[in-house]
Amino acid sequence: MSKKTKQISLHYEYLKCVKPGAETVLFVHGVGMDMSIWDDVIPLFHNDFNVIRCDLPGHGYSGSANEAAFTWELLINSIKALLEKLNISSLHFIGHGGGGVLGIELARSEKELIKTLTLADTPIFIPKEFSKQELNNRIDTVSDCLRFEEMITALVNTISYNAPERRLAKLNSIYRRVTPSDYIGFFRLVIETALKNLVDEIQRLDVPIMMLQGEYDPLMPLELQVMNIPYLKKMRFFIIPDSGYVPMMDQPMIFTQFSRMFIKKQAGSESAGFTYTQALKKEVNSIVRSGVERLDSQNLLEINFISQFSVWLNGSEVLGKWNQRKAKELMTFIAYHGSVTREQIYDLFWPELELNKARNLLRVSLNHIKSIIEEHTGDPIENYVAIDRDSIQMKIQCKLDLNELSNCIDEIEHTCDDEVKENLAIKRFSELPDTLFPLFYDDWFLKIRTGLESRIIRIGEDLLNAAPEKEMAIELLKVLMKFNPGDDRYQEQLVALLQKTNRQKEARYFRNKSESSFM
Repeated sequence: MSKKTKQISLHYEYLKCVKPGAETVLFVHGVGMDMSIWDDVIPLFHNDFNVIRCDLPGHGYSGSANEAAFTWELLINSIKALLEKLNISSLHFIGHGGGGVLGIELARSEKELIKTLTLADTPIFIPKEFSKQELNNRIDTVSDCLRFEEMITALVNTISYNAPERRLAKLNSIYRRVTPSDYIGFFRLVIETALKNLVDEIQRLDVPIMMLQGEYDPLMPLELQVMNIPYLKKMRFFIIPDSGYVPMMDQPMIFTQFSRMFIKKQAGSESAGFTYTQALKKEVNSIVRSGVERLDSQNLLEINFISQFSVWLNGSEVLGKWNQRKAKELMTFIAYHGSVTREQIYDLFWPELELNKARNLLRVSLNHIKSIIEEHTGDPIENYVAIDRDSIQMKIQCKLDLNELSNCIDEIEHTCDDEVKENLAIKRFSELPDTLFPLFYDDWFLKIRTGLESRIIRIGEDLLNAAPEKEMAIELLKVLMKFNPGDDRYQEQLVALLQKTNRQKEARYFRNKSESSFM
């Protein structure tokens, strides 16, 4: 009687693409996580690929393993059993963290299975003594329930860059589904494998490989991952800007663009080992230098005001009376421009006043901002803002959600693939509030808002004119109604499409919404 292969039944999702002959992409999460980390990228792949994602043993909703049972044989056999069930013989593998290490092991053992291998924030080289100590620390931690809870809380609050509350809540829910024994079982396996010099193993693989690295990854720092570039000459390396250890959650659109570009590049391309072109080398080196310089910066000021206003300094919210004395408007204006003259401020904020009165009001506003920042930090404001006789200049790195939105629109405008463009536009623009930056009314800012809204409307109309499928058209029309509510054409087209798709209740809602806006 043959010995039964050890495996665990995996919780999974399989979405078939409507396109005949579509290739398959398998998404695998890392230690302590589950397949829901891919929620934002799956819709961006599904139009062109069959997609599979699963919870590894002991994670999410898959069957539990125990520490002794966690082996690559167990994980590989569990994946193989799932693929046999789905009748899949080849695929593109995208793995995160320890899931990337599983992809390497799978490519080693199943040479005909993996077409391309994408490794996101995956440990390739790690310092031995440090990693052994960290492994021992985590083994000690999981033996104490309270310390394990504290470790999970620290991970949740650290791994996602500039995470909103909903993302933190989601990460917290994900980590709470793994038991301490399953967590440490997978973690030990990954660390011990990485300590055996994965660089040599990767060099021997005959499969196109790409590494994606979060710019602000606190677990696998950029400086450490960049060290792999000279030794992995057959592997592409890209940095996902403004993202942490979970770039697929922090920057799903950029993550998807790099991944799709890589997969499509390999399909029918020169498979005899690709190398960087000179242009790509120059671009990547520029990104690396920029990323390292930004990581070295000790201070980061973040201002969010797309919907609600908040100021964050080094990850801590700066609370204060920002609604008084034009503090939020002035702070945002200075951070947006980086450096401004006093004359610019007088002309924009108090154009109707005499110069002396404008000077006094600016002095009062700056003193108010000074008190807020100094009370929060305990440091003099000169550490953060240079205020002199003629100008005001930020001395630290500034990050505004306004700029993120503008960059997102740039990305969508320059996306050539119409289907990808539709998905990106609908996802990002649907998440925006009905009114952008509702707390700002100054003329200079209204011009910026009008410009952004015009670009969003132009993108929506261009996509709509390309005659998308009905569901896509419905979502695009909802976006256009949001940002140009006075145009009756959108309301008429949307109601008509909803009626054609037998969504009568929703059709009545939008008809009544449009009518009520004119009452």
